Amino acid sequence: MVVAFATLRGGLPAAVTAMGLGIAGVSLVIGLSGLPIVVSVGVLAVLCWGPTVASAEVLRRTSSLEASICFISILGLLTVVVLMALQAPMSGFWSGATEQLKLATAADSSLSPMAAFSEEQLVSLLLAGAGVTVIVFASSGLFLGRSGQAKLLNPGGFQREFHALYFGKHIAIGCLVLMFSGFFTGGALGITLATMASFPLLLQGLAVVHALVKERSLGFGWLVVLYLLLIVLQPATLLVGGVGFIDNIRRLPRR
Repeated sequence: MVVAFATLRGGLPAAVTAMGLGIAGVSLVIGLSGLPIVVSVGVLAVLCWGPTVASAEVLRRTSSLEASICFISILGLLTVVVLMALQAPMSGFWSGATEQLKLATAADSSLSPMAAFSEEQLVSLLLAGAGVTVIVFASSGLFLGRSGQAKLLNPGGFQREFHALYFGKHIAIGCLVLMFSGFFTGGALGITLATMASFPLLLQGLAVVHALVKERSLGFGWLVVLYLLLIVLQPATLLVGGVGFIDNIRRLPRR
């Protein structure tokens, strides 16, 4: 949130300052915990701070939340493509990561279905997870930063901006095509394609629901239930994404 807010307010120079302070603080905490500082800070910078700053800069320059969200999706895909290209040089790292994942699977019964996965499948999950991490952290940081900026300069502005989210027919159809392409492709690239393509539609579906809850004064509890369903039930994610797709094809009433 802090780096996104700094970027939105002061551009890249402010973002560099915020990231520098963040790196110093995180390095101190990591050093005290005994973890490798360079690797940990590098992961944070590549998967969290960098994409958040980049997406916030896109929003600052374009004033388009839609453009920033599409940019975040593309960053998630590019992250996985780059990691796949570097998979051979990083084979030692992935072997260690899969060993840790196998140990976690053995210790946690909720992860037991993953015990039957081959090392190649586990690497695919880890690669796709990197792309999802970029999407989740960048979008969360961007939204929180934009919300903080609106509270200072334009109270209620971010809520109106989010409720009015609209990507258009062409992007919605393109997302649908990419989703099906991901399902047929499989592996890390397929998972990432499907996730990347569904992300804008899911956000627009959420925008529709948020707008209806506000307009009909239904109360915050409805949103809590919705997000709990999204976490525990995969079909709920598809349903909300479907609402987002329909809203792009034919704008749904907000009242």
